Amino acid sequence: MIRESSLFTEWAEELEGNDLLRSESAIEKILSLGVVTSSKNLGAGLYEKKWKSGLRFYFSVILSGDDRSTLLLLGSLKGRLQERAIAECRRQLRFLNVFNGDIKKRD
Repeated sequence: MIRESSLFTEWAEELEGNDLLRSESAIEKILSLGVVTSSKNLGAGLYEKKWKSGLRFYFSVILSGDDRSTLLLLGSLKGRLQERAIAECRRQLRFLNVFNGDIKKRD
């Protein structure tokens, strides 16, 4: 199962051409295989999928009981906005309070 944050959805809606195709292909692989190939672990449950074109998206894998889902947090292009995107993803993960495979919103 894939869950998208509203920030990821907004980012993905603006993609065009090859960037759109690359992103859709990676998401399709998550749906069919349950994995994101060649991704980088950024620590604290945050991963980055990137392409040579500079396109990136950030995600976390959430385990709850026997269920596994991928939470797509945000996307960016390489450059100055990349660091802001990573910081925002870390903020989102802290807000969601992922602990021992459970995902819960903090009150």
